[in-house]
Amino acid sequence: MASQHKLPGYLQFGLYALVGGSGFVVNTVALYVINTVVVDIWGKASVNEVLFPVPFTHFNVRLYHLFIAISFLIANVWNFWLNKRFTFSKKDTEELAGAKTRYMPFLVVGLFGLAVSALVTTLMMNPTSPFHLPDDVFDDSSAIRNRLYWANAAGIIISTPVTFLVNKYWTFTHRPKPSDAVRDETPVELP
Repeated sequence: MASQHKLPGYLQFGLYALVGGSGFVVNTVALYVINTVVVDIWGKASVNEVLFPVPFTHFNVRLYHLFIAISFLIANVWNFWLNKRFTFSKKDTEELAGAKTRYMPFLVVGLFGLAVSALVTTLMMNPTSPFHLPDDVFDDSSAIRNRLYWANAAGIIISTPVTFLVNKYWTFTHRPKPSDAVRDETPVELP
């Protein structure tokens, strides 16, 4: 039976943060490409364009929500494979089937992180929010002054510690299969 990493929690979190950092780069590059293609090339007016209203509320799903969801999915697959291999790895490599069964919980945890990130992004993008990023600094005149990129980054940073803990104790926890169970081969003596 394969044994799990015996790294202290702070080292595992450090590895998780490094993988997350690379995932952040993947997410940001994907977001930049999507934003560039849709807004600049396809001529959409703004990332704030309303896609559809949320029924029974005064809220809307906007184009940037779609952008962060797509970039999240790309980065999520990237992060899963790196975390599986380095952060929460076992000495023996798992079969592909094991990776597939572990990805679904990782995706569920990631979707929770996406919800937190979407909430933070919305608060920082909405001009009526007290957390709105100031227009004089974040005027979207360049990539470094783009409000969407900074809001998305803040959302990712805020959701990271929670997703680490859930992934550590739920997604990548070894759950023995019936075939992994140790059989007691000792004969039973009858009276």
